[in-house]
Amino acid sequence: MNGRLPARADVLEARWRCRTGVSVRPVEGAVEVVVDGRGPFRVPAPPSLAATFAQLAQGIAENDLAAAAGGASAYVSILAQGFGVLARLRSLGLLVAEVGAGDRHLVTVCPLAPGFEFWLPAATETDPPPGLSRFSYLRREGGRWVLENPDVPCRLVLHDPDAPAWLDRAETSPGRELRRLLARMGFLAAEDECAPGRTWEFHDRVFHHKSRPSGHTPHGGTWRFRPEVSSGPTPAQPGPVRVSYEGETVELPVPDLAASRPLAEVMERRRSRRRMGAEPVTLANVGALFYRVARNTEGIGARGIDPGAIDPGAIDPGAIDPGTIQDKFVQRTYPSGGSLHELEFYLAVRACRGLEPGFHHYRADAHALTRLGGAGSAAQAMIRKCAMSWAQPDAPPQCLVVIASRMPRVAWKYEAIAYRLSLLGAGAALHALGLAAEDLYLHGCISGTGDPALFARATGVSSWEETSIAEFGFGSA
Repeated sequence: MNGRLPARADVLEARWRCRTGVSVRPVEGAVEVVVDGRGPFRVPAPPSLAATFAQLAQGIAENDLAAAAGGASAYVSILAQGFGVLARLRSLGLLVAEVGAGDRHLVTVCPLAPGFEFWLPAATETDPPPGLSRFSYLRREGGRWVLENPDVPCRLVLHDPDAPAWLDRAETSPGRELRRLLARMGFLAAEDECAPGRTWEFHDRVFHHKSRPSGHTPHGGTWRFRPEVSSGPTPAQPGPVRVSYEGETVELPVPDLAASRPLAEVMERRRSRRRMGAEPVTLANVGALFYRVARNTEGIGARGIDPGAIDPGAIDPGAIDPGTIQDKFVQRTYPSGGSLHELEFYLAVRACRGLEPGFHHYRADAHALTRLGGAGSAAQAMIRKCAMSWAQPDAPPQCLVVIASRMPRVAWKYEAIAYRLSLLGAGAALHALGLAAEDLYLHGCISGTGDPALFARATGVSSWEETSIAEFGFGSA
């Protein structure tokens, strides 16, 4: 740990320092801050404290400010201004707190939200709860243990080799003092929870907080894997059109959209219908369903244009020279984050006139199905699992639409919210499938569960590249 530490091993001390990517230097009447290469911007500061703030790269304690202001005639005013500068830098997420005891560097406290308050516990505080909250979790990152909790606005990097064991129990210093700090922050909790808290699953709570933009953590379209942004080797962004599978390809009929009923009528009549008719659906039914929901209606994006600077909604595809088209983005009938449309559609067939049973990939660019050889047993297992989720194992759907996400395509641009965007897109697609099925006089219903392992078995594709995230079963009325 940088800087001076107290000699007593049972007393915690915190020293604030600039986080990685932040530099601070004193200028006349202010400190000048550069953040991740951007800036500089200035924060007014008393001249007598300039030299102290210049040490933020190594770390300063609050009593260092008091010592620097001690000889001034306006001691109270200068000290208040100094604490104000420190609070401003903390609230902007520019500082982390190094906590130690004696000569031991214990943890680094990294604020995740504006206005994060931090103070060390007093020695007189009561003993902390016996264990971690069930929402706290420890994981490895960059060779260090990191402690997080979705409801705590900071994360802790553990440096002392004994610290992971102290999370459960510590009877001696400095583990006992560290546990008091963790209890104050909210990482430790009694076994009793409030009634609403008991209804939350661990993974739901973590996903909810991690995928909602808040605080200082990067969210949104950061384009983090662009070569000029990333510091290391970068994966290539998958293209808008998935590489086709090898296999027999069946062209699908194009429906007559003029025969569609009014949208208001279809929305009013839509229901989840799980019982299928005796006659199987037809290839024309399948073609109409996919044509209305999953096909690429157009591709947009021009060579030489930074995709991060393009507003797809402002581009008129008809005004672009066809020779310059590069399908950076595509359009479908349902929305997608950044018009990336990373979702792929598959069809597991049990009974369909004009189409063999098995597992098929929908080619959104060609309005056609490609049959995946050797995937028949996995396809039938998917259909049976859908029937079980419908609580009618004896009456499976005739066909099952399986929606998969090519996560690297959307995660290449979006940070922290990529999986959420895929789920939002799948939700929009499922709604569109329900409306289209109603308009086509088909019976259909969303499946509440699916099995990504069956999808991986059917396609032979790694789940890191593409994985199933939603299913919709349908058949004749």
